[in-house]
Amino acid sequence: MIDFDTALQDVAKAFKTPRDLMRAALSPQQKDKLLEQWEYDLREQQVASDEAMTSNRPGQTAELLREVKTCRSALGIDHSSQKRSTPSSKQGGA
Repeated sequence: MIDFDTALQDVAKAFKTPRDLMRAALSPQQKDKLLEQWEYDLREQQVASDEAMTSNRPGQTAELLREVKTCRSALGIDHSSQKRSTPSSKQGGA
């Protein structure tokens, strides 16, 4: 059994892939919240990578991000009213 609150702290640690998360015994809303957090974390990694602060492989991060977005779309939850900030670059990006 997956503990939602623990998984939310580090989604990538709790699940190997977004598809593994989709197979978990969680509600669609919980899955979406975890995927949203994972997407945010991946975007932060991309910003850090762009600023040469990490040694992450950008292609791997981009592929995971695509998979997260695909899974969120598959849930069929309307995200039009949600506004979550995107990590910004220190170099002036938004």
